[in-house]
Amino acid sequence: MKAFVRIFKLLGYVCCFCSLTVGLLGCATIYNPATGKEEMVLVSTDDERAIGVKMARHIEGRLELDEDAFVQTRVKAIGEVLAAASDRRDLPYYFKVLKSEDVNAFTTPGAYVYLFRGLVDQADSDAELASVIAHEIGHIAARHAAKKMELEMGYNLVIALAFSRGSKRDLERYVNIGFDLISRGYSREDELFADKLAIRYLIQAGYDPYGMVSFMEKIDKIEREKGGVSLYLLRSHPYMSQRIYEAEKEIAFQLSKRGAR
Repeated sequence: MKAFVRIFKLLGYVCCFCSLTVGLLGCATIYNPATGKEEMVLVSTDDERAIGVKMARHIEGRLELDEDAFVQTRVKAIGEVLAAASDRRDLPYYFKVLKSEDVNAFTTPGAYVYLFRGLVDQADSDAELASVIAHEIGHIAARHAAKKMELEMGYNLVIALAFSRGSKRDLERYVNIGFDLISRGYSREDELFADKLAIRYLIQAGYDPYGMVSFMEKIDKIEREKGGVSLYLLRSHPYMSQRIYEAEKEIAFQLSKRGAR
């Protein structure tokens, strides 16, 4: 039965895709410099921005923003420098800190980046903090959140959310579905790819990319000291040892390309 449901969903997605290609619904094929590929975009940048506004309203209506103005300003300043160095600059970025001791960060469609105060407090340097923000920007540049919503929610629901189609109750349900998808994290491949993009953005923005490695090692140590009680950041990401290994390889590669030692 589950296999049938998966096949049915896939067929629905393919049908939607085909209808888009013949112009019944709007779509475009774009070159994404972050992935280096031509990609079919079912949800435009304007649609994504509209979805982001609604999801941000939902998040900030339920999770309190941290009152520390210095922390908010610091995160915003670092984020803006990194966004300017990223592959995606077709929409404004928003960087905010949530009042929570959780060690976590996430992004929504529309380039809203949220860091939990517990994570910010673990960063001993701007380079470490920048590594987390750059990772989230990597997800934005690769359109991971938008793609996940397109695939798992379906085109009609995503567009209904973007254009506020349906009753207030329906829209609330769509937002909850979208937020749940983002909260569950991305695939291992997407996470490692976001790390790879983050390293490039860190170097281009002038931050020490090894801040990513030191921060990962710190989070890994916290996890082990908790005796196997997973932090959400780790539960939704690849094993930290794998991320550290891949990050060190990518940093060496990127620095060698620039003639750095």
